[in-house]
Amino acid sequence: MHLDSGFAERIVHWISPKGKEVKIHFRRLVSFNVKELFAIDIKVETITPVEEVKIVSTVNGDVTNFVDKDDPRVASGHAKRLQVTETGLEDGVAIVKDTTYVTELKVVCVSSSALASGNYDYDSRLTETALEETYVCAGHETVHFTKYAIYTETLRHGENVVDEGLVLLRQVQDKSFDELLEDQKAYLDVYWKISDIVIEGDQRVQEGIRFNLFQLLQSVGKDPASNIAAKGLSGEGYEGHYFWDTEIYIFPVFLMTNPEIAKNMLLHRYSILDHARERAREMEHEKGALFPWRTITGTESSAFFPAGTAQYHISADIAYSYIQYYLATKDEDFMKRYMAEVLFETARLWEDTGHLQNGKFRIDDVTGPDEYTCLVNNNYYTNVMAKHNLSWAAKIYYLLDETDSDHLKEVASRLELTETEVGNWQIAADSMYLPYDETLQINAQDDSFLQKARWDLKNTPPEKFPLLLNYHPLTLYRYQVLKQADTVLAHFLLEDEQDFETIKNSYDYYEAITTHDSSLSSCVHSIMASKLGYPEKAYSYFNENARLDLENTYKNKKDGLHMYPHSPQV
Repeated sequence: MHLDSGFAERIVHWISPKGKEVKIHFRRLVSFNVKELFAIDIKVETITPVEEVKIVSTVNGDVTNFVDKDDPRVASGHAKRLQVTETGLEDGVAIVKDTTYVTELKVVCVSSSALASGNYDYDSRLTETALEETYVCAGHETVHFTKYAIYTETLRHGENVVDEGLVLLRQVQDKSFDELLEDQKAYLDVYWKISDIVIEGDQRVQEGIRFNLFQLLQSVGKDPASNIAAKGLSGEGYEGHYFWDTEIYIFPVFLMTNPEIAKNMLLHRYSILDHARERAREMEHEKGALFPWRTITGTESSAFFPAGTAQYHISADIAYSYIQYYLATKDEDFMKRYMAEVLFETARLWEDTGHLQNGKFRIDDVTGPDEYTCLVNNNYYTNVMAKHNLSWAAKIYYLLDETDSDHLKEVASRLELTETEVGNWQIAADSMYLPYDETLQINAQDDSFLQKARWDLKNTPPEKFPLLLNYHPLTLYRYQVLKQADTVLAHFLLEDEQDFETIKNSYDYYEAITTHDSSLSSCVHSIMASKLGYPEKAYSYFNENARLDLENTYKNKKDGLHMYPHSPQV
């Protein structure tokens, strides 16, 4: 894989059982410049006499996804999500059209292939689900084959997905593969100039960092129509869904290196705001927006609510990323057109979810980032992120009142928002309950966590990890044991909420009972260890995270790469 040029290359020197010898040179690219384009270039060079070379090119719409009923990180059913509705061959262009079962989105591949050779025989075979093209040529000369495939779908290209695909294919058909490579290299030259991180003295970590940066770039959506999936575009784990990890783990990298991509990520969340409002009503909230725990098109796709919908913190996570974008860019127009509305609607959610008791604002029956502890009262992470959300929503309201009262009136009228409601947000933020244990001098993860027995990690057999695949969730919920950073993550994101000693004490306590069964864990622990003066521990976690996928640390690379932990160590 050429990370600097953006294409994959493989050279195979093959000898058949009968002694026939050929060299096959594959080059593949997915274009950064024409995001719908996938191109293949193949050269076949015969070393010993060969009678003929046959190349079979297929476009198959009958796709079946990988499922595993025993692994919650992979789909447990629904292997078939697409139905082929049209196949054809028109003017040398293969056309295969599918429709998704649930959302009824249309997905199309239009493809053209060519053989740069002397005389050859050509044949095609059309079925209800696929098109197969066959080229047969003499084996005494080098064979050069190219294939360009354009993928279009409803969200970006509207209803005329076939026509839009044909237009794009015509635009690229006249370019050679080498010219596509030049365009790809030019795009990446700009990316690496801004984003590259040079590490001296450790080639393994250098390789890991650059690999991760490249994977992030090729996986992230380049427009508001999409975001970035947990496995990027590299595998079927988590079914292509977007999670909270987008905002907390990946968004900061693009905010610092490519703010336009970061902005598009936020615009995608804004595009599903109405779905978030609908989800809040489904959950009995009269006002506000509850963003789905996992989604693609905006509706909730999580089936297990204790570790899914109950993670209300995703709405505060999204608000947090809007705030970070505003602080970094000072984009006033974006704040007025998008950010204010998102902050107002998520703040409404918290006001309706929590309640005042004995002068403290409390949030009950939620799940924080740690999925080994579910449905708790006053999860520290959730409460402190909600406080940040509420406080900034009020701040933006009063800022708009001072700087653009006409725009504020329009938004407030459309949302039926009153100043009394805004005042309640500030009261909730100011009185937010943040659990603290006086004996340990740490922030308690929630009201009941420290009352549980500690899980004996030291004597847990290695084959029992990850715990989620070997123990019932209820068993895990009854112990002090963490899948990933929870309170520690909150201290990283909002360090001004606590003093240094509390943050250090919390890190020391929670690290000892954290399994790191989630790939999201070691990166946060690395950052916090560095902050707290544990350089060796920080570097150890950093090394682990930098090569997490290259070394298949979690033994599940077959399901796709781990996109979300690639970012924090960058």
